[in-house]
Amino acid sequence: MLIGIRKIILILIAILITYLVIGTVIILFSTPFITAMYHYVSNHHEIVYSKILIANIPLLILIDIIVISIPYLFLAVLLILYIPLIVVDNLGIGSAFHRSWSLVWGNWWRTAIILGIANLIVPLLFPWLELQFAHFLTFCHIIITNTWFYHGIVQGVVSLFYVPFYCSLLLVQLHDLKIRNGYKSQATVEEIPSP
Repeated sequence: MLIGIRKIILILIAILITYLVIGTVIILFSTPFITAMYHYVSNHHEIVYSKILIANIPLLILIDIIVISIPYLFLAVLLILYIPLIVVDNLGIGSAFHRSWSLVWGNWWRTAIILGIANLIVPLLFPWLELQFAHFLTFCHIIITNTWFYHGIVQGVVSLFYVPFYCSLLLVQLHDLKIRNGYKSQATVEEIPSP
């Protein structure tokens, strides 16, 4: 039990560090663009301010994709494996970050595509599952007036299947990358003495 509590504390600290690092990188990347946009807009009259923003919405979306989304996705995929490395390989926070970075670095696209498809399953299937659940309730002559309660039931059912699927996919990806990079697990591999 103490080992589990220790690992949960390590994971919570690692999650906090991850958000701080990714947030800092995004702020550093976006500050020059935000400053340039502010100076550009502030040089114009206030009446023209909204027209400038509306005219530049495609540019703002492009800047958002380049400056915020790409660095966030890049870092998030590089650091995605730190939780299973803390739990399975019994690594510390710094070692888990370093190991995740080194495992994913040469296989970024592979990891991003595999885990990206898994992350898209729920948003794509959730409306369909809600519709099926609504048909089931109608068939059973059950009326739920509270939509929050209704969404909670569907999310709970989806989580029962999705969370174990995603966790096992993450573990499979971790072991696949270990094999590709020649890493050994500290928790399961023992040194075999030479004859």
